[in-house]
Amino acid sequence: MGGGRGALREALFALLLAGLSLALYRDAFGVFFSSDDLLFLLRADGQVPWGMGTRRLLSVRVFFTTCWQLFGERPALFHLVILLLHAANAWLLARLARRLGLGERGAVVAALCFLFSPVAFTCLHWISGVQDVMMATFAIAALLAWLRPGRAGELLALGLYLCAILSKEAAFMLPVAAFLLPERLLPAAGGAGRARRLRALAALVPGLLLLYTGRALTPRLPGDPYESVIGVNILWNALTYSAWLLRVWVPFPDQVPQYEPSLWRWGLLLPALLGVLAWRRPRWRAGIGAAALMAVLFLAPVLPLVRHSYLYYLYLPLVPLWLLAAAGGERLPRGFARWGLALPVLLLVVTGWRTQARSAQRLEGKLQADPMLRYGAIVKDALRDLRAEPVAPAGDVLVVTPLVGEAVDLAAGVRAPANAQRVQFLPVDKALYHGTAVPLFFPAVTSFRVLEVLPGLEAGRDAAWTRSELYLLTGMTEFTYLGRGLAGRREMARILFQWGRLPESLREIDVLLALRPADPDLLHDRGVLALAARDAVGAQAIHERLAVLAAREAPPGAAAAAQRDFAAAMAGAGVAPLPVEAPAP
Repeated sequence: MGGGRGALREALFALLLAGLSLALYRDAFGVFFSSDDLLFLLRADGQVPWGMGTRRLLSVRVFFTTCWQLFGERPALFHLVILLLHAANAWLLARLARRLGLGERGAVVAALCFLFSPVAFTCLHWISGVQDVMMATFAIAALLAWLRPGRAGELLALGLYLCAILSKEAAFMLPVAAFLLPERLLPAAGGAGRARRLRALAALVPGLLLLYTGRALTPRLPGDPYESVIGVNILWNALTYSAWLLRVWVPFPDQVPQYEPSLWRWGLLLPALLGVLAWRRPRWRAGIGAAALMAVLFLAPVLPLVRHSYLYYLYLPLVPLWLLAAAGGERLPRGFARWGLALPVLLLVVTGWRTQARSAQRLEGKLQADPMLRYGAIVKDALRDLRAEPVAPAGDVLVVTPLVGEAVDLAAGVRAPANAQRVQFLPVDKALYHGTAVPLFFPAVTSFRVLEVLPGLEAGRDAAWTRSELYLLTGMTEFTYLGRGLAGRREMARILFQWGRLPESLREIDVLLALRPADPDLLHDRGVLALAARDAVGAQAIHERLAVLAAREAPPGAAAAAQRDFAAAMAGAGVAPLPVEAPAP
């Protein structure tokens, strides 16, 4: 393509890729801020120090700070930026394919394979997945720049490489990939000069410096999610990733984020196919070897991880394999040329199906299996329910959930053995980072805590709950405003009584009476609970206390009204109140 017509075709192709990206992954626009997103937003909002050094400076600090200032509480616009970056990556890959000697058809196939890749689900639905997307943007652009002639291209490639590391540390091996990159993919026709390749390897030095300043080289303690071990786990991880690529009928292969040694036979299939292809096509061996080794290099930083294997780690490593597939398809015999688009069409179908299947998959029919989708939906629903209440959260807020949800196995997932320990937890508390994320959406809130039970008698008169706004949590995210302090706790006791939760209601009223023993309304409530518990002696004691309070009122007021109402309640329950002696003056 050349001149103005070529530029127009490039622009139209870029617009097509953007449109396909937005259409295929349109469900991402409905995904709210999820785990890690909220933590990064707290830092962008200045509520929590960054404390990350240079680590992921561009993809986390710059991205979240900029988008929070521009978009605020509109995650759809965050997703829009990420989906457009994904389309830009596909466009850059097409340019790289042309630079490597592929024709226009091959470049289009490579771009579409990348765009429709089944491994991109998490990257494009989880806002924090921008780290992998942005890393790929700079990495592909760096390879493209490195293939430009002259020292200017090398310097640009170096700058883009450092930007890739500042997006995610997994790009560290990019200079080695550039060292291996042939100037033409199939068949290989030599490469850049030896001095140029050595200068590419020299870029590892500033890259290593960025890893150090970003504290990416700090060893992880045993038990840490990112614990790394140099051992047989590297092989199991590699075979697991290879197997996941071929087992396309499994919509959520990384539901349990750990390597699966049982899949080793499937894992060997892809390397075996590449080996047979190299054996049958000797002129392709150099290109096949370079593509396979580049893929392994891009994946290498995450292979030592013990318990953190995720499909989205393949987002960048698949780039050389998509190039290889496009190059092979371009070299089909003329009569089979129309089959060159078969692979991207197949990927489109698989990705569309897996996106819907993964979004619909649930744990025991209750919670979404994907934790990113799960917690994003919980946060979204929780904020909606809180905003629907007549009083918006402000100041110190306590949320009480007297009925803890059912146990759900979150740790073992679909591979849980029959006797696996089940986990009972409060999903909304975990989703909101134990309440610390609430001030992002309700700036008037100074603290937000979720408790199963409010403090009891030991709290004394200076209990924090007496100065807090109280909400009741039922179900997953259903909030009910109770009131402030004592009034809110009394309202909760009333609701518990309506639910038939008599012991819990008794406890709440007893706590309130310990603080206000002469409150006639609380005494009335306590008497009604005694009647409900068929405690005639306790009811009579309440009747006597109300009578004493009423006798001291002049003129009759709240105590007399409470005594009258309670006497009627006793009569309705068939309990005859005993006479009460007048109190001594």
